[in-house]
Amino acid sequence: MVDTVEAFKRQFDPVDDGYLYYPSPNSGGKLISHEEYEGLLRDWTNASKRKRFWLMLGAIMGVILYSLQLNERWPCQSGVLEYFWPQSYWL
Repeated sequence: MVDTVEAFKRQFDPVDDGYLYYPSPNSGGKLISHEEYEGLLRDWTNASKRKRFWLMLGAIMGVILYSLQLNERWPCQSGVLEYFWPQSYWL
C-alpha cells in the first residue's frame, strides 16, 4: 500500500532557509520555513490517517444503504431514482 505521508514528504527539498515545496510536477518550487513544513506535515499526517478514511467510507455507505431502505418503504413515484439507478441494479 502507498504511504501517503512519505509521498507528501517527497514534495519538499531542504535548502538553507527552509524547504522548497513543489505542489505539482509542473509548478516551480515555493520557499517555506521549517515551521511551515512541520505544520504542513502534521496536518497531512492527521488528514491521511486510515481510521478517518474508514470512518468516512462507513458513513457514506451507511447513507447509501439507508436511502435505499427509505426508497423501499416509500417508493419514489416520479421515477427519478429509476432514471439514475435502474431497478435491474437493485438488490
